[in-house]
Amino acid sequence: MDGLEVTIVGGLTDRFGRKKLFIITLILYVDRVIIGSFWLGTMFGAALSLVLLDKDLFSASLGWRLAFGLGAVLGLGILLVRRVARPLSAHNEKVESRA
Repeated sequence: MDGLEVTIVGGLTDRFGRKKLFIITLILYVDRVIIGSFWLGTMFGAALSLVLLDKDLFSASLGWRLAFGLGAVLGLGILLVRRVARPLSAHNEKVESRA
């Protein structure tokens, strides 16, 4: 960091506290990861539909059925991952830092 950034960040930590500033930064990074993963999934789905709907690779009647079926499988996979992850996070004990 250069001098200006250190001055700004130092002033913010003095004003709001290190913990609050850390939490805000963490929320911003998590938000960026979620948005980034959404767009990666969108690009993957678009590329997959281009392959599945190509008439040279699959017939028109088979390609759309494959695309529809894969969408349902991916949707069920996401639901299952969320159901498995929720109990795991619910039983996680919080550990306090000793700083």
